[in-house]
Amino acid sequence: MSELMLIAPRRNFLIRALGFTAAGATLPVGIIALDDAKARIRHHQAELEKAWIDYYGPTAVQRVDGELHNPGDTYSSHGRRYPCLSTFMICASEDKKAEWAVESHRYHCGTV
Repeated sequence: MSELMLIAPRRNFLIRALGFTAAGATLPVGIIALDDAKARIRHHQAELEKAWIDYYGPTAVQRVDGELHNPGDTYSSHGRRYPCLSTFMICASEDKKAEWAVESHRYHCGTV
């Protein structure tokens, strides 16, 4: 069984950690203090991918780590500006469906 983790912003690190102690938590809790939202997203993406691989097996899992854009980012196409699309996709299948889903995602998002 993997270690449980708690993610808390740095500014309230001690208050939240002591709150868990005062509440009588009996399980060891790893604390991850990440101020940056992008860092938290990347952390959760990696943990989600590990969980899918543990559940489905490494050969069944297909992953697309799409673009993670800043809010308000745009791109230019055909003389116009469009909002960027931030994506994360993970698929699992024993046949080719996961690969097809990933390929379709990349094609429609223009990352091929």
